[in-house]
Amino acid sequence: MYAKEKARYIFDKGFPKIDNFYSDSLSDTPLALCAEKAYLVTDSASKLNDWPEMDQETVDEVKRMIDTGWSVHLD
Repeated sequence: MYAKEKARYIFDKGFPKIDNFYSDSLSDTPLALCAEKAYLVTDSASKLNDWPEMDQETVDEVKRMIDTGWSVHLD
């Protein structure tokens, strides 16, 4: 399951809000944007980093690509 499909699955199962999100893949950025707080896991799962900052143009592009059909935490 890939990024926007994961987001769709989570919302279909009744989880409309993600408090803390952890991933080792930047391909999960759509899910990270749905979370109040997101972390990127590195160094063989031994280190937590804040999700990388993105400029507004990149955030807007990712939002367009999510296309889940739900109003999620993107503000």
